[in-house]
Amino acid sequence: MKELIFSTIISNDSSSFFVGIDPTASSMHLGHLSILIGASYFAAAGYNPIFLLGSATAHIGDPSFRNTEKKSMLSTSIAFNAEKLEIQLKTVFNNICVLKGIDVNLMILNNHSWHSQYKLLDFIHEFGGAFKIQTMLQKECMKSRLDTENGLNLREFLYQVFQAYDFYHLYTLFNCSIQIGGSDQWGNIIAGSDLIKKFHKEAKPFALTLPLLTKSNGEKFGKSSSDVVWLDKTMTSPLELYQVL
Repeated sequence: MKELIFSTIISNDSSSFFVGIDPTASSMHLGHLSILIGASYFAAAGYNPIFLLGSATAHIGDPSFRNTEKKSMLSTSIAFNAEKLEIQLKTVFNNICVLKGIDVNLMILNNHSWHSQYKLLDFIHEFGGAFKIQTMLQKECMKSRLDTENGLNLREFLYQVFQAYDFYHLYTLFNCSIQIGGSDQWGNIIAGSDLIKKFHKEAKPFALTLPLLTKSNGEKFGKSSSDVVWLDKTMTSPLELYQVL
């Protein structure tokens, strides 16, 4: 069944796929590595890889499956992190592809370049009608926060809208109809594929999520965990990384 699903995805007319990473830290972690390895299979199938640094969405903070609101970040910190991640992405993904004998033409974009061009009223007027509140609230990533005492604020609620627009934007410019992410991003990615289909009736976008890399206690490897395993050797030593692997 998995082989059938994969062959169906790679037989569509898309020329590229993308993976989004918000620069909320200066390094990727072990969970990101599993996504990059998964993405390399699409590069091997001939798709052009696009990695999207979410400087705009980092200002909002993804509420998916979190119990508390993410702390706001300074623009300078986000910009610094984005620069570090761009270098790291090129190094890590290119190394993966070299090991697999894949020749890739890697593209790295930043969603701040288009979100910063939109005025709020113009954006709401053009795309607001494409999002149904009932549908957004039914997503598990939203419901999990609504059930907590902290609730969900408007800024976090709109995260899904901005990430959805990213998928739409990349489809429009680069014929990118595949987004790859962790399983906790399913609701956000589906919002993007729905937005594409509202404006492009003939489109067949694909949302592909991979299982989250978890520890023995079931906790995911993430930036907010107490013992996060970074891919930057100055933040997690090669020996520490080897012990985890």
